[in-house]
Amino acid sequence: MNNKSLFILIGAMIVCLMLHLVRFSSSPPGFNADEAAYGYNAYSVLKTGKDEFGTPLPLLRLRSYGDNKLPGYMYATIPSVALLGLNEFSVRLPTIISALLLVLVIYLLAREATQNETTACIAALLAAIAPSLNMLSRHAHESVLMTLFISFAAWCMVRIINQKNNLWWYSMGAVIAASFALYTYHSARIFYVVMMPILGYMLWRSHKKTVFVTSLLVACLFIIPFTIAELSTPPSRLANLFIGTNTGIAAMQQELAIMSGKSPFSTTMFVVGNEIMNRYVSYFSPQYLAYHGDTNVRFGYQSMSPLSLIELVFALVGIYWALRNYQKRGVWILLGILLIAPIPGALTWQEYSVIRTYTLFVPLIVFTAIGIALTVDAMRNKKIMWRYGLLLILLGHVAFTARTWEYFLIHYPSRALVIRTWEAGYSELASFVKQNYHTYDHFYITTDVGQSYMFLLFYLKYPPQKYQAAAQTSEPDEYGYSQVPGFDKFSFSNAAELPQELTPGKPVIQVLTESQAKTLSDPEGLQRTELQRIIKGTETIFVIYEVSAPPKSIGYRTTIK
Repeated sequence: MNNKSLFILIGAMIVCLMLHLVRFSSSPPGFNADEAAYGYNAYSVLKTGKDEFGTPLPLLRLRSYGDNKLPGYMYATIPSVALLGLNEFSVRLPTIISALLLVLVIYLLAREATQNETTACIAALLAAIAPSLNMLSRHAHESVLMTLFISFAAWCMVRIINQKNNLWWYSMGAVIAASFALYTYHSARIFYVVMMPILGYMLWRSHKKTVFVTSLLVACLFIIPFTIAELSTPPSRLANLFIGTNTGIAAMQQELAIMSGKSPFSTTMFVVGNEIMNRYVSYFSPQYLAYHGDTNVRFGYQSMSPLSLIELVFALVGIYWALRNYQKRGVWILLGILLIAPIPGALTWQEYSVIRTYTLFVPLIVFTAIGIALTVDAMRNKKIMWRYGLLLILLGHVAFTARTWEYFLIHYPSRALVIRTWEAGYSELASFVKQNYHTYDHFYITTDVGQSYMFLLFYLKYPPQKYQAAAQTSEPDEYGYSQVPGFDKFSFSNAAELPQELTPGKPVIQVLTESQAKTLSDPEGLQRTELQRIIKGTETIFVIYEVSAPPKSIGYRTTIK
């Protein structure tokens, strides 16, 4: 790396950092339940060596909401929580660092795969400003950390292809990075089962048997306990997301069976397989890459497409170059990641998912950089009109990227659907609870806005030892999630139901959504006073009531129609 490349790389990482810090507390407009769970469990392990339910150092699975999360991101959060305390920034810091390191790894991957410094610098600049990479890494999501590990493992594998020295170090880097990814996000298992056999074949062909055996043993140290955990505590959320469990698929299969009888094309296997293939191909379509993006507004929105059409055209040029230069075996790894990345998204019933295909954007950025470098080189001897035309095209891409960021930072967080999807308002609710904790005997809180209990644990920094002793959960619901009915002074239910009897002179707090508040039906004599409304943007998230019994206690139940 020369001084010019170093300057460009450092500049790219600074720009990337700025894009993560600007309006940090405003966009996204909330802090979701999964982020709170990772943060509080990191805090719990830091303070007690146990997770929220008292499991000592959960290395294989994090029980959390009953979805058996992979624990990698939780452990990555412990250092920042230890240094900065339990807060939103400390929980999101690992993804910010991952995004910065991803710029570096993409630079290294592009340079090693193409053996071209200019292409590597362009790739770093594209990665630094790419909405596809950096919008997701502004909040705590484990797919960002997984992609960093997978990309680093890919770089190590390309290094093994391109040189014969230091095989031990690069093979260890590839195995350990891919194994860490395995414990970070569920999509990694698809990459793991493809990349590790390829790595083993490469090492075997190199006649470095010691390196091969050592790599195999290290891989076994990770994969054996992971497999045991898969069999003993399978992630129930994955089963619910699998496309074969979708009721629409079952209805489609039944309709085909009625129309075509016992045709092999009306079997469940064929219908599911056909749908998976359709979804797989759709992830390479302009509709996904340059128009719609993720259909979940937490991870995407109109006018926030992952790539521009200009990027897509340059990426196609880069892919064409890679196919023409197949003798450069390093590009095989990039093409492999490109083909593997959509599989996790294709296996689920959600139409488009950025979080499950996040790794797809790494090779696309590298191929875009290749396409730009080739086009710039081809224009060197052309008339000045052609060069100005190329400059205008590149400026068009910069303008598109700036517009996307402007929409994300200013317009996106003000949208009503976005505010509600992001479960905003709990920080303000926790502040109210903290101020009034000793004033009221009990708080009855709705669960209509996410996992209320976890937000209170997080924002109140509730002592983990105290919660572990009282933690109880319900059976998982149809989506694989369990609920906590209550702890301490707090009770949680969908309608924040009050008990049949209240003690006169001892008012309680009831927290409802605005829609629930509008449909209240109280028994005669119940005294209700609205204390506060928690408003985010244009949306009323919570309505807080003080509720007290009449002078003489009566039996009743408050219901919401």
